[in-house]
Amino acid sequence: MNLILFSDACEHIARIRRVIGFPKGNALLMGVGGSGRQSCCKLANFVMGYRIFRIEITKDYKIDKNWKDDVKNCLLQSGAKRNPTTFLIVDTQIISEKQLEDINNILNTGDVPNIYEGPDFEQMNLTAKKDCQDKGLEQTPINLYNQFLIAVKKNIHVILALSPMGENFRANLRNFPSIINCTTIDY
Repeated sequence: MNLILFSDACEHIARIRRVIGFPKGNALLMGVGGSGRQSCCKLANFVMGYRIFRIEITKDYKIDKNWKDDVKNCLLQSGAKRNPTTFLIVDTQIISEKQLEDINNILNTGDVPNIYEGPDFEQMNLTAKKDCQDKGLEQTPINLYNQFLIAVKKNIHVILALSPMGENFRANLRNFPSIINCTTIDY
């Protein structure tokens, strides 16, 4: 496809690409809706060869079920399967503070408490066992889980595309400090 990009768009794409090129490279893209935040993110990820993981909000979307499954799948894809993955979240997809709390945890620790179940641990342990062997660590459940978290932190990149308008934005930044502390801001 032939595209004509303004120099500003090229600069934003280069910034996003540079940020996600590092382990723990997360970004906060700020701008009003329609300013090209998602398009720049998608193009930067295409250049890097990363997968983009997005949620799709429907009227039947439940935070307790659907959100938990989506986050778990994204973390397993990046940690157990070792696929570099960008978790792209747009402000219109945030329908509950529980989502921001989980995003805050992912940015800060690479984990969401109590999200995994029995079969998930088997999938995590398959690749973590090899990491423990390579590092000469005993294959205890704690060591296996720590190796999984290291892989998640290395491979997941959270990109938040938020509009800076309104009191909700300021309140969310105060309540969830990792959104600022653990991201690179591109305005």
